[in-house]
Formats: sequence, C-alpha cells, structure tokens
Amino acid sequence: MDSASRDRDRAAIEQTLASALASLGGEIDTIEKNLRSTIEPRSQAVDTARLERLQSDLSAGALRFVPEAELGKGGMGLVYLAEQKALGRKVALKTIRPDAADPRAVDKLLAEAWIHGALEHPNIVPVHDIELDEGGCPRVALKRIEGRHWGEYIADPERVATRFRVHDILEWNLRVLSQVCQAMHYAHSRGFIHRDLKPENVMIGEFGEVYVGDWGLALSLRPDPGGRFPHVGEATEIAGTPAYMAPEMLGGANHQLSERTDVYLLGGILFEILTGEPPHNGSTLKEIFHSVAHSPPELPEGAPSELAAICKKALARDPHDRHESAEAFRLELEEFLRHRGSRQIAHRAERRLDRLHGAVRSGIGSTREGRDRIYALYIQCHYGFREALRAWEGNTRAEDGMRRAAALMIEWELSTGSPESAASILAGLKNPPIYLRAKVEEALERKRKEDAALAALKGEHDPSVGRATRYVLASIFGVLWTLLPIATHFLDADGAAGHYGTLAMTGALLLLVTGAVFWARDSLATSRLNRTLAMVVPFTFVSMAFFWIGGTALGLDPQAVQVIHVFLWFAMVGVVVITTEKGFYPTALALLAAFLYASHRPEHRHLAIALSNFVLTVNALYLWRSPAPARAPSPRALGRRDEQ
Repeated sequence: MDSASRDRDRAAIEQTLASALASLGGEIDTIEKNLRSTIEPRSQAVDTARLERLQSDLSAGALRFVPEAELGKGGMGLVYLAEQKALGRKVALKTIRPDAADPRAVDKLLAEAWIHGALEHPNIVPVHDIELDEGGCPRVALKRIEGRHWGEYIADPERVATRFRVHDILEWNLRVLSQVCQAMHYAHSRGFIHRDLKPENVMIGEFGEVYVGDWGLALSLRPDPGGRFPHVGEATEIAGTPAYMAPEMLGGANHQLSERTDVYLLGGILFEILTGEPPHNGSTLKEIFHSVAHSPPELPEGAPSELAAICKKALARDPHDRHESAEAFRLELEEFLRHRGSRQIAHRAERRLDRLHGAVRSGIGSTREGRDRIYALYIQCHYGFREALRAWEGNTRAEDGMRRAAALMIEWELSTGSPESAASILAGLKNPPIYLRAKVEEALERKRKEDAALAALKGEHDPSVGRATRYVLASIFGVLWTLLPIATHFLDADGAAGHYGTLAMTGALLLLVTGAVFWARDSLATSRLNRTLAMVVPFTFVSMAFFWIGGTALGLDPQAVQVIHVFLWFAMVGVVVITTEKGFYPTALALLAAFLYASHRPEHRHLAIALSNFVLTVNALYLWRSPAPARAPSPRALGRRDEQ
C-alpha cells in the first residue's frame, strides 16, 4: 500500500470515530463511568403491532398452543407438534387420546407433568406449561426435541458414526449414559425416582444433547403435602418395562422401591450397550419375570472386564449390593473411561497379537525373513502390553495379553522344534504358568532324545544307500523276468510243462535271486528299503513254490495257479507300497490289471505277466536312477530373486 492510500484510510477511520462519538451526544460521560456497559440504540422504530399480536394471542378463550401435526401416540397419550402462540415457537404438546380420556389417565398425565416440571436439569426434557383444551382436558407443553431416541442409536452403531462423526461407539454410549446418570442423581436429590429408564425414554438431539423423558411412572420418595406427586408408598401394582425391571418392581416381600431401583435400570441400559439386548428376555412374560427374579443376568464373554463388573454390580438382585447411588454408578463409569488410555494401548497390542497369531498360522516362520517378522510382531505386542500395565497396573486385559503372547511364542517355538528359544522366552516371563514351564522342560528333554534317535535313524532311511546295487539287480532281473514269460508263451503255449516244469522254473529263479542277494548282502543290509526288498522277493518265490505244490495236490489247473501267482505278486508289491516305498504304486496297478486280464484270457497270461514285469523294471529303474547334479541358478534368475 502506497503512502497516499494509507493517508486516505487514516482519514476515513478518523471520520468514522468522530461520527460515532457525535451520535452518542451527552451519553459519553455515562458510558465512560462503566466501559463494560451495553450501548443501547437511541432511536428504534416502535412497532405496536407486536403488542397487539400478543394481546390477541392471549385474549380470553384463545388457546396458547395450536397443534399442527401428530408426532406419536401411546397407550393413552398423544403427542403433537404445536406452536406456542405467545412466543411463536414449536413445542411438543402431550395430551390424552379422546378414546382414553378418563379420570385415571388425566390424573396420570398431571402427575407426570408436575414431577417433570419440578425437575430443572440440562439432561431432563423441560416442561413449558400446562393448559386445558376446549373440553377441559389437560395438555402439557414440553421442549420439542428434534432427534431420535437412544435405542435407535444403540441398535444402529453406523448411524452414530455417521451422524456424530464418532469412531468409538462404546465410549459415545457411555458418555450418554453418564449424562443420564447425572439427570437421575439430580432427580434423586429432589426426591424422585423414574422407574422406567430405558434407551427408548432417552432422547438424543440433533447436536448430541441428551434428555431423559417419559416420567409417567415417576414416584416421589418424600410425602407431598400438596398432593401433586404420587408417593412411593402408594405404588402397590407392578409397573415398568419387563425387559428392564428390577426384582423389587415385581412386588411381594421385596417391594422396596428406592434410588437403587433406578440404579438397576441404569445397569440394564449398560447391559444393552454391551450386548445389544435388554437384560431380560423370553418368549413369555413368565419367562421374563423369571429372569428378573433371578438377577443378575449373565453377560456374554468379550465384554471389558471392568465394565462387566460395574454392570453386574448395578444389576445385583439385592438393592444393598448395588451402587449406593446413580452418582456412584456414574463415577465408576468415568473411572472406566479414565482407564481407556491404558485399554486402548492394550487394544492396539491385541491387534498386533492377532497379527502375530495370523503370522504364526500362515507358516511364514519357516523362512528367516518370516521368523524375523514374527519376532518383530511379538516385541511390538509385548512392549505394548507392558506400556498399558505401566499406565494402569490393574489392567488385567494387558496382563492376560502379555501372557497369551508369550504362550503363543512358546507354543510356536515348541511346534517348530526350537525348545531352546521357547525356554528363552519363558525366562523373560514374570511368574510364568507352571504348565508352560513343565511343557518347555519336557520339550527340551524330548529334543535331546530325538536328536540322539535321529542320528541313529538317518542312515537307516537314506534312500541313496545301496542305490547302485539295486539299479544293477533291477536291470538284470528286469530283462530276465520280462523275456522269460514271452518265451514261455511261444515255446509252451499249450502248457505242456505242467506243474512240475513250472515249479522247477520257479525254483531256478529263486536260486538266482537268493544268490544275487547273497552276493550283494553287505550293500542290501544297510537300509530298511534294501532289507525289505531282499526279503520280500525271495519270500514271494518261496510262496509261489509252495503254492505250486499245494495246487498240484489239489489238482488245480496250472493256468489257474499261474494267474493266482500274479495276484500274489500284486499283494506283495502292495505291501511294499504301503510300508516302504510308495513309488512302486504303478507296478501294483500293472499287476492288478494283469491279474484281471489273465483271469478273463488265461491263454494270454504269459504276455500279461511279461507286460507287468516290464512296468516293474521301468518303475524300479526310474526310482533308483542316479540323481541329476544340482544346477547353479542362472544370472537372470538371481536377478529376479533380488528384485523380490
């Protein structure tokens, strides 16, 4: 701004100040005596129409409240949206339904209005006035609450989050309940109890205001000389909402209504906040009353332990076991909220613990990177729980979380065969559970024994031991067993050799196999697989020989005996597949197929046997081939791995 502009601004300001002071005239001295006083406008146009309108609105016979629209209705009452003529504002006008207008309903409405009007508190719906309509029926004007009853918000947490920009729904509900407690503490200090506290009787305004309404069942705890307020001693009938009722509200010997009756109802609201359901449920009124009489109801697992204890105390069957006042109940809620910082730290640690659970279940711990990730999560949740306990030593949730995290890691280390690491975690745990200590010690001892046994069994189950010997024998006998049945098929097609000729051939093969086993005995005795094969093959030939002898004695057809021999070989190979080497399952299938085929076409039995023996040979050579040397990864593959 240049110099000329500044001069013009300064001149304009001086002119404005001079004009303002001149307009005050002789009042300047009066104002200067108290510079905090208000300057009233000196010349304001007088509008007599306003006074005339008020006189018209308040003229004899004119109704002060004009109903405009129905807002709701109940068993006996109607609530209208109405205009208060004198003030030109909208109010809620409560009256009696024409079909329910009797002295009892009128008396109930008046008692509610008088009790309601006697309570002036920010969290109690204000009563503006009472008037009589043209028929002499009372109408109660209350503050119009533009909002919804609390029950709708409890049932629909998303609405709370959207309407009030709330992220912690539980804390929001507890803040509302705390304000309800303040209203009830005030009402109790004035000598009134509500008797029908429930979320539907609490209104939440558009800006989050909290109002306790519907005082139709309210009672005075003190005698009222004026006779306006119903006294608690006159309440002899059952009244209230069954799903929330306290045991003493059922009547009988325990019919002693007091401030602690309202404390029970506050506990019922807390129960619904925690569970989404009122404290008493049932398909019949008898079932609900049974629940009321056997208070307190059970809270489901998962509720914050401190809050659950508050709720359980408020819902105690005996009024003397409850909080002594609504204020005492509220203070415990506030204490819970003050602990919220510690609980939130513990909650964040629990989320990390959940991630730790997921990481452990996913199996990523099998790699070095995965193991590092698991331990990073464990350290985060462990120190989170420790910080929560530092903020509040009574945070049992954090204490339990720390134990669960340590137990999870110990169990994981034990499951991965690392009892030494499990023992290290256990050593860092304060007062570890006895069962965990015993489990780790047992695992350490078992690990020592397993290491010793593993060293002894390593060579026993090494498939590379004797591989070359097995390969050579499979090559020789495979060729022999494949060609011999083919030669028999063409040279002895009519089976002239008979039982004894075939038995002699079986004996010759047995001698060859036995000789080969004896020759390679040192190599074949070094592993379970080698020993199994060295025993199964000769045993099968011995079984065949005795089967031939038995078949001869029984007069069985030689062809049938040979076909049954195929099944005998299938059974023996099947045993090997099940117990020792699963890789021989193609041979087992081939032998089964050869048996089935030869059973239907015995004249082709030798060809079927030759084919199955060929499959056996190929199968054995494939299983016992020398492993290919490992190839070094190409530079391109290494590059891709680095990128990952």
